Amino acid sequence: MVIFAGSYISTVVSNSTDETVEDMPSETVLREAALPETSVITEMSVPFTAVSESGTAVFTAATKPVTTVTEVSETEETETETEVPEETEEEITETEPETEQETAPVTEAEKPSGGSHSGDYNYGAPVPASGQVKGSDYYDTCAFVGDSHTNGLGAYGFVDKSRVFAKDGLSISNISQSISPSSIASVSPENVYIMMGTNGIAWLKPSDMIASYEDYVDDIVSQIPGVNIYILSIPPVSYERSTTTDAKKNISMDKIREYNSGLQEMAARNEWYFVDTFSEICGPSGYLEGSTDGIHMPVDTYRKFTDYILSHTVE
Repeated sequence: MVIFAGSYISTVVSNSTDETVEDMPSETVLREAALPETSVITEMSVPFTAVSESGTAVFTAATKPVTTVTEVSETEETETETEVPEETEEEITETEPETEQETAPVTEAEKPSGGSHSGDYNYGAPVPASGQVKGSDYYDTCAFVGDSHTNGLGAYGFVDKSRVFAKDGLSISNISQSISPSSIASVSPENVYIMMGTNGIAWLKPSDMIASYEDYVDDIVSQIPGVNIYILSIPPVSYERSTTTDAKKNISMDKIREYNSGLQEMAARNEWYFVDTFSEICGPSGYLEGSTDGIHMPVDTYRKFTDYILSHTVE
């Protein structure tokens, strides 16, 4: 004879009838349960509450372990019923963080580089003069990204327009809306030259501009693995545009130098190449000369600008 105790019954199982009793009151007292002599009591992981009105065992699923009964003949070996406890699923999910750690995001140190050198190149300095000057066909391996300054490369015929990705008046803060990295990747460039910053000096903080610049170039590098990234310095402006008191026209040369310093540091940090075209195209006065509006380069200065690029590449 076996005694079962419980607090709530939902289903009754009987050896003599299929009758089911549901929702038996929780105050049910201890009862005797008459079991066949050949029954075997087996511990299970699924809980129950048991009581009997007529000498039969009563079971129900609950939240604590429960004993079940299996009838066997005298010649049969006892079999043990097993069931995976509900808590198993929770135990499995506790191991998931280990998997997440294995696929942790790429850190700054592991980001793909835009340079082809590793450890043997001084990224902190501007690109020096090359041992051999490239021919104009070198531009067929390049893509040029920027604002109206960059548009001039195509307009004057120095670079094929299909390799120029630029828009007049474009700022680094909104470049992603106009020029997607995927469009640049479509021409499969080996070298990407970027010249941005003139539009924004008047209102963007250097730190904000550098952050936007860096994010954008990171996107390009992710789209074109192994590409060489060349950061072109912001061009100079005329003396008049640098010193005017008209806030809408003023582009300070001091700010340009400050921004270019930040761009050079950004390039070194990411192993991109910094090309100091600023110093090359400043006239004897230390400012941009021959410009009709004090900002845009005349064709002769573009020629000087493009010759400098061809003579300052990295092997």
